[in-house]
Amino acid sequence: MVRYLTELYLATGQFRYKQAALMAGNYIYTNIYRDFSYLGGTVDNPDIPDKEAASMALRAFTALYDLTKDSRWLTPAVQTAYYYATWIYSWNIPIPSGDSAVVYPLSRMTTGLSVIATSNNGCDSYAATDAFEVYRLYLFTGDTNLLNEARMMLYNTKQPLDWDPANPLSGYGDPGIFPESLSLVPPRGHGVGYYLPGQTANYLEPLVNLSDTFGSFSINLIEQQPLTLRQAANTVYSNNRGYVTAQLMLSAIPGSGMVALNWTPATNAVSYTVQRGTASGGPYAPLATVSAPSFTDTNVLNEKTYYYVIGFLTRSGSGGANSGEVSATPADSMAALYPFDGNTLDTSGNGHNGVNYGATY
Repeated sequence: MVRYLTELYLATGQFRYKQAALMAGNYIYTNIYRDFSYLGGTVDNPDIPDKEAASMALRAFTALYDLTKDSRWLTPAVQTAYYYATWIYSWNIPIPSGDSAVVYPLSRMTTGLSVIATSNNGCDSYAATDAFEVYRLYLFTGDTNLLNEARMMLYNTKQPLDWDPANPLSGYGDPGIFPESLSLVPPRGHGVGYYLPGQTANYLEPLVNLSDTFGSFSINLIEQQPLTLRQAANTVYSNNRGYVTAQLMLSAIPGSGMVALNWTPATNAVSYTVQRGTASGGPYAPLATVSAPSFTDTNVLNEKTYYYVIGFLTRSGSGGANSGEVSATPADSMAALYPFDGNTLDTSGNGHNGVNYGATY
């Protein structure tokens, strides 16, 4: 939920999502991190210690660090990653041959599989999903134990997968298929011999994130880049969580009782949401929805400062990240423009009309 709220805030710019993420973060800091209570992440094994609770907590703490840049969140993230590692098999447990009930390929190692929960003997390849998160944590901390954990999550978890079309695994049917879960305690290799589509997402998400952020699917290849380059890429992701900013260049020009806003158009945008606040950083309230990249706010008071951001929607209905914030302070202008065209009317728009005391033109 914390990760979801964080990304809702980035996607919408609505301050309430950031506040909710921080409130939830403080709760899990006290009740999960301090109490070392990673419970109930697996929906069919509620209220017991399990690996998926560690996965959720890890993602929550790294999201909170990205959101705030407060190192307070790195310590629980590291503890959670270490706890997570205790669920992963780091020794190859062989699968016996000659057992027709075995659902695991005999030609593959079992290192990298991970126990699901304390209530059963099942294990799976779920830990693949957090290779990206743990690798990022390594870059933040320099802890090489986390680098080794990330590598195991990325590479070893692919052992159950039928990934080589040239040498297909017997009984799998199609490339990309793998069993849902199995047991590595007797009877070893027995388990659920069905394909679980959700596990494909666990494989794909870290690969996509690694490629988008660091330019490669492979941690080993990414590690060949200079450390400063990897850290810079990690910081970029930390700042936007993978959301590509709209690059809306927003400007605000104040006048008397008005603020004129203009911004550069966003690609594929069909509408823009003008948002205004009375404090820097928000919260912002929606002010108007417009189709053109400009808006004049006339519901303002002179000598009061207002803060603006612009969001947008595309034809697909997806939202873009907000523009950067700009501020403006409307003020009554004393300027007047008298063109001497036969009268003393102020043509500047400020309403400072003059009085003719007998002058001729």
